Amino acid sequence: MVGPEIYHNPVFGRTLSRPGASFAKTRCGLILSDSCLNPLYANLEACRILNPNPESVLESLKQQLSKVAGGFDLHTPFILNFMSGRRHYICRALPLEVVPEQILANALQPTVVFLFERSHICGADFDLVATAYRLTPRELDSLTLLTEGLSSKEIGVRMRVSPNTVKAFLRSVMSKMGVCTRTELMKKFLDHSYLALASEDTQAHP
Repeated sequence: MVGPEIYHNPVFGRTLSRPGASFAKTRCGLILSDSCLNPLYANLEACRILNPNPESVLESLKQQLSKVAGGFDLHTPFILNFMSGRRHYICRALPLEVVPEQILANALQPTVVFLFERSHICGADFDLVATAYRLTPRELDSLTLLTEGLSSKEIGVRMRVSPNTVKAFLRSVMSKMGVCTRTELMKKFLDHSYLALASEDTQAHP
Protein backbone atom coordinates (compact mmCIF):
# COMPACT_ATOMS: atom_id res chain seq x y z
CA MET A 1 0.00 0.00 0.00
CA VAL A 2 1.25 3.45 -0.88
CA GLY A 3 1.17 5.78 2.09
CA PRO A 4 -0.25 9.32 1.91
CA GLU A 5 1.99 12.23 1.03
CA ILE A 6 1.83 14.48 4.06
CA TYR A 7 3.19 17.81 5.18
CA HIS A 8 3.88 19.17 8.63
CA ASN A 9 1.83 22.09 9.86
CA PRO A 10 3.85 24.31 12.20
CA VAL A 11 0.75 25.86 13.78
CA PHE A 12 -0.88 22.65 14.98
CA GLY A 13 2.28 20.54 15.09
CA ARG A 14 0.50 17.79 13.16
CA THR A 15 0.51 16.29 9.70
CA LEU A 16 -2.28 16.58 7.18
CA SER A 17 -2.79 14.68 3.95
CA ARG A 18 -2.37 16.98 1.00
CA PRO A 19 -5.08 16.93 -1.72
CA GLY A 20 -3.70 15.39 -4.90
CA ALA A 21 -1.15 13.25 -3.01
CA SER A 22 -0.59 9.62 -3.97
CA PHE A 23 -2.75 7.43 -1.76
CA ALA A 24 -4.36 4.03 -2.02
CA LYS A 25 -8.01 4.57 -2.90
CA THR A 26 -10.56 4.19 -0.12
CA ARG A 27 -14.26 4.94 0.08
CA CYS A 28 -14.03 6.22 3.61
CA GLY A 29 -12.83 9.71 4.44
CA LEU A 30 -11.18 10.19 7.83
CA ILE A 31 -10.52 13.36 9.80
CA LEU A 32 -9.18 13.69 13.34
CA SER A 33 -9.93 17.02 14.98
CA ASP A 34 -9.51 18.66 18.35
CA SER A 35 -12.43 19.96 20.42
CA CYS A 36 -12.46 23.22 18.42
CA LEU A 37 -12.75 21.32 15.12
CA ASN A 38 -9.19 22.14 14.09
CA PRO A 39 -8.18 19.28 11.75
CA LEU A 40 -5.16 17.36 13.02
CA TYR A 41 -5.18 14.71 10.30
CA ALA A 42 -7.18 14.08 7.14
CA ASN A 43 -6.80 11.40 4.50
CA LEU A 44 -7.10 12.03 0.78
CA GLU A 45 -10.68 10.74 0.52
CA ALA A 46 -11.86 13.24 3.16
CA CYS A 47 -10.21 16.04 1.19
CA ARG A 48 -11.83 14.80 -2.01
CA ILE A 49 -15.27 14.74 -0.37
CA LEU A 50 -15.03 18.11 1.40
CA ASN A 51 -12.98 19.72 -1.38
CA PRO A 52 -11.04 22.26 0.73
CA ASN A 53 -9.46 25.38 -0.72
CA PRO A 54 -5.88 24.32 -1.66
CA GLU A 55 -4.61 27.76 -0.62
CA SER A 56 -5.77 27.27 2.99
CA VAL A 57 -6.48 23.59 3.51
CA LEU A 58 -6.59 23.59 7.32
CA GLU A 59 -8.88 26.59 7.66
CA SER A 60 -11.10 25.40 4.83
CA LEU A 61 -11.48 21.94 6.39
CA LYS A 62 -12.30 23.52 9.74
CA GLN A 63 -15.05 25.59 8.10
CA GLN A 64 -16.44 22.48 6.41
CA LEU A 65 -16.41 20.52 9.68
CA SER A 66 -18.17 23.41 11.41
CA LYS A 67 -20.94 23.30 8.79
CA VAL A 68 -21.28 19.53 9.01
CA ALA A 69 -21.17 19.32 12.81
CA GLY A 70 -23.02 22.56 13.56
CA GLY A 71 -25.62 22.10 16.28
CA PHE A 72 -24.35 18.69 17.41
CA ASP A 73 -22.79 17.86 20.76
CA LEU A 74 -19.23 16.73 20.00
CA HIS A 75 -19.19 14.70 23.23
CA THR A 76 -21.90 12.42 21.87
CA PRO A 77 -21.67 10.20 18.76
CA PHE A 78 -23.91 11.30 15.91
CA ILE A 79 -24.65 10.47 12.29
CA LEU A 80 -26.00 12.75 9.59
CA ASN A 81 -26.53 13.03 5.86
CA PHE A 82 -25.15 15.90 3.82
CA MET A 83 -24.45 16.91 0.25
CA SER A 84 -21.13 17.83 -1.33
CA GLY A 85 -21.56 18.96 -4.91
CA ARG A 86 -24.24 16.67 -6.32
CA ARG A 87 -23.31 13.68 -4.22
CA HIS A 88 -24.79 12.52 -0.95
CA TYR A 89 -22.66 11.41 1.97
CA ILE A 90 -22.99 10.02 5.47
CA CYS A 91 -20.91 11.53 8.26
CA ARG A 92 -20.31 9.64 11.50
CA ALA A 93 -18.72 11.55 14.37
CA LEU A 94 -17.19 9.63 17.25
CA PRO A 95 -15.77 11.36 20.34
CA LEU A 96 -12.51 9.99 21.67
CA GLU A 97 -11.95 9.26 25.34
CA VAL A 98 -9.06 11.45 26.44
CA VAL A 99 -7.56 11.42 29.92
CA PRO A 100 -7.94 14.91 31.51
CA GLU A 101 -4.21 15.11 32.23
CA GLN A 102 -3.53 14.68 28.52
CA ILE A 103 -5.79 17.61 27.69
CA LEU A 104 -3.92 19.83 30.13
CA ALA A 105 -0.58 18.70 28.78
CA ASN A 106 -1.52 19.14 25.13
CA ALA A 107 -4.58 21.14 24.06
CA LEU A 108 -4.29 19.68 20.55
CA GLN A 109 -5.15 16.12 21.49
CA PRO A 110 -7.47 14.48 18.93
CA THR A 111 -10.93 14.49 20.46
CA VAL A 112 -13.30 13.70 17.56
CA VAL A 113 -13.10 11.24 14.68
CA PHE A 114 -15.12 12.08 11.56
CA LEU A 115 -15.84 9.29 9.07
CA PHE A 116 -17.26 10.20 5.67
CA GLU A 117 -18.81 7.68 3.31
CA ARG A 118 -20.70 7.90 0.03
CA SER A 119 -24.38 7.30 0.66
CA HIS A 120 -25.51 4.09 -1.01
CA ILE A 121 -29.24 4.15 -1.66
CA CYS A 122 -31.03 0.89 -2.39
CA GLY A 123 -34.37 0.09 -3.97
CA ALA A 124 -35.97 -0.57 -0.59
CA ASP A 125 -35.35 3.07 0.37
CA PHE A 126 -37.35 4.25 -2.65
CA ASP A 127 -40.13 1.78 -1.93
CA LEU A 128 -40.43 3.08 1.64
CA VAL A 129 -40.64 6.72 0.54
CA ALA A 130 -42.99 5.97 -2.35
CA THR A 131 -45.38 4.16 -0.01
CA ALA A 132 -45.15 6.76 2.76
CA TYR A 133 -45.86 9.72 0.47
CA ARG A 134 -48.01 7.97 -2.16
CA LEU A 135 -45.74 8.78 -5.08
CA THR A 136 -46.81 7.80 -8.58
CA PRO A 137 -44.48 5.58 -10.65
CA ARG A 138 -43.34 8.57 -12.74
CA GLU A 139 -42.77 10.72 -9.67
CA LEU A 140 -40.72 7.90 -8.19
CA ASP A 141 -38.71 7.60 -11.41
CA SER A 142 -37.88 11.31 -11.33
CA LEU A 143 -36.86 11.11 -7.65
CA THR A 144 -34.70 8.04 -8.31
CA LEU A 145 -32.81 9.80 -11.09
CA LEU A 146 -32.49 12.96 -9.01
CA THR A 147 -30.62 10.99 -6.34
CA GLU A 148 -28.05 10.10 -9.01
CA GLY A 149 -27.20 13.80 -9.30
CA LEU A 150 -28.81 14.27 -12.71
CA SER A 151 -30.17 17.59 -13.94
CA SER A 152 -33.75 18.06 -15.15
CA LYS A 153 -32.53 17.83 -18.74
CA GLU A 154 -30.63 14.60 -18.06
CA ILE A 155 -33.59 13.12 -16.19
CA GLY A 156 -35.83 14.07 -19.11
CA VAL A 157 -33.58 12.18 -21.52
CA ARG A 158 -33.71 9.08 -19.33
CA MET A 159 -37.49 9.31 -18.89
CA ARG A 160 -38.09 10.44 -22.48
CA VAL A 161 -39.99 13.53 -21.42
CA SER A 162 -39.26 17.26 -21.53
CA PRO A 163 -37.30 19.02 -18.74
CA ASN A 164 -40.47 20.97 -17.88
CA THR A 165 -42.33 17.69 -17.35
CA VAL A 166 -39.52 16.51 -15.07
CA LYS A 167 -39.80 19.74 -13.08
CA ALA A 168 -43.54 19.18 -12.76
CA PHE A 169 -42.95 15.65 -11.43
CA LEU A 170 -40.41 16.90 -8.90
CA ARG A 171 -42.64 19.79 -7.80
CA SER A 172 -45.36 17.25 -7.11
CA VAL A 173 -42.93 15.07 -5.13
CA MET A 174 -41.76 18.10 -3.12
CA SER A 175 -45.35 19.08 -2.40
CA LYS A 176 -46.22 15.60 -1.15
CA MET A 177 -43.09 15.46 1.02
CA GLY A 178 -43.61 18.98 2.39
CA VAL A 179 -40.40 20.61 1.12
CA CYS A 180 -39.64 23.55 -1.16
CA THR A 181 -36.24 22.84 -2.72
CA ARG A 182 -34.42 19.88 -4.23
CA THR A 183 -31.82 20.03 -1.47
CA GLU A 184 -34.55 19.79 1.17
CA LEU A 185 -36.14 17.00 -0.84
CA MET A 186 -32.94 14.94 -0.84
CA LYS A 187 -32.35 15.56 2.85
CA LYS A 188 -35.87 14.45 3.75
CA PHE A 189 -35.57 11.40 1.50
CA LEU A 190 -32.29 10.34 3.12
CA ASP A 191 -33.53 11.10 6.63
CA HIS A 192 -36.65 9.02 6.02
CA SER A 193 -34.59 6.11 4.70
CA TYR A 194 -32.13 6.08 7.57
CA LEU A 195 -34.82 6.51 10.23
CA ALA A 196 -36.59 3.49 8.77
CA LEU A 197 -33.32 1.55 8.75
CA ALA A 198 -32.58 2.54 12.35
CA SER A 199 -36.08 1.43 13.36
CA GLU A 200 -35.51 -1.96 11.74
CA ASP A 201 -32.16 -2.33 13.50
CA THR A 202 -33.78 -1.47 16.84
CA GLN A 203 -36.50 -4.05 16.31
CA ALA A 204 -33.96 -6.69 15.27
CA HIS A 205 -31.56 -5.89 18.13
CA PRO A 206 -33.53 -4.34 21.01
